[in-house]
Amino acid sequence: MFSRFVYFAFLSLCLPSVSDALPFKIKARANGHKLKDTIVEIKEISDCFETDYFRIVYRTEEKAICRNANPELLLKAATVFYYSNLAFDYFLQLFQRTNSNDLLEHLLSHKFTLRIDQELLYDADTHYGRAKAGESYEIQALTIAGGHNEDNTWGPETWYYAGRKRKKDWVVHRILDLVNQEHLRSGLRNSLLFQDALSISNTLRLPKAFQFWDLHAESVLLSLGLSELLPRGLDAITSLVRQNYFYESALLPEAIVHEFSHLALMPRLNAIIPTAINEGYPNYFAGKILGLSKLGAKTGKVSKGYIPRNSKSRSRLTLQEACGSASPFGSFFYSTLSQIDSALPEARGEELLLHATASGRLSASSTIWDFSPAILKTIELGSKEPELEREIVKIILEQRNLR
Repeated sequence: MFSRFVYFAFLSLCLPSVSDALPFKIKARANGHKLKDTIVEIKEISDCFETDYFRIVYRTEEKAICRNANPELLLKAATVFYYSNLAFDYFLQLFQRTNSNDLLEHLLSHKFTLRIDQELLYDADTHYGRAKAGESYEIQALTIAGGHNEDNTWGPETWYYAGRKRKKDWVVHRILDLVNQEHLRSGLRNSLLFQDALSISNTLRLPKAFQFWDLHAESVLLSLGLSELLPRGLDAITSLVRQNYFYESALLPEAIVHEFSHLALMPRLNAIIPTAINEGYPNYFAGKILGLSKLGAKTGKVSKGYIPRNSKSRSRLTLQEACGSASPFGSFFYSTLSQIDSALPEARGEELLLHATASGRLSASSTIWDFSPAILKTIELGSKEPELEREIVKIILEQRNLR
């Protein structure tokens, strides 16, 4: 029941004093491809969830959450702390190894604030908005850049909103709603009627061809029904079914690592603008750091109703995928990055993909169409085996319809 999220417990029923602080123990999902529970210790803290580089706070407070908080808040704080620290160590080593000095300076020069159970909306001018996030608010976790006004100055932060239950369209209905689009129905209808026309033309060559008119009429009616009536009917029926959705981002490892990736990559990829580039890279690093091929799968009670993001997907780029409102949050670009990584020698993939975000190649405003020239330019400027890497990457880009 506790797989994929963290269960917090004290080592002793008696709380130690600050000077005699003991490490926390949490029950966490093991790194690697197999999902299983394991026990890990948080040794980086003494009494409060804070390091030199980030702190875990409650809502709009400024002081870090300490061990005297209630068990539910401690559970979230321990989870966010553990996976944020895991991500921090990974990016520290990656930025040092790849000489990404701008990212390294950003990582070490800030003290990121990670807010648990945030309830206010973000306002770029005032930091905290006046309105609270209601049930209809779609964002479960939000990473923001620093800012200032007359009364307040703030640095890069991540806000983890408390889990909210909501009812939305059934996922099956959303799929059928796409199938019910006019261009898809007309394409299916034309294909089926073309087959009927071929069958009729072949029958006309036979003697007494008129004897088969009823069979052809049935086939034409069936084609019209399959292409027009069936999609409309199924779309209407499934629209009546509502599905329960729930997401507790502060208890989901891949969500925590995803958001910390936003913080780490902020000098190059703006976390505020949701694009395939800005969301795909944090997904890629979340899968890389946690050793997962699917993000958001087998989440138990932590997340319900959402479709996992699959790094093994090999779908081709479509207009809907490139321009649709949901395209930044799907599997396409995440799986493209993962495919390139797995096709290259160990450690070269993440190095190449990171360098593709360097100045003049990809930016916060880049679209998915900008990725192909960016990564090929990266190979040209800094590869020891440019011909081999270029050929590997070109094959993948062509397979995914990115060239």
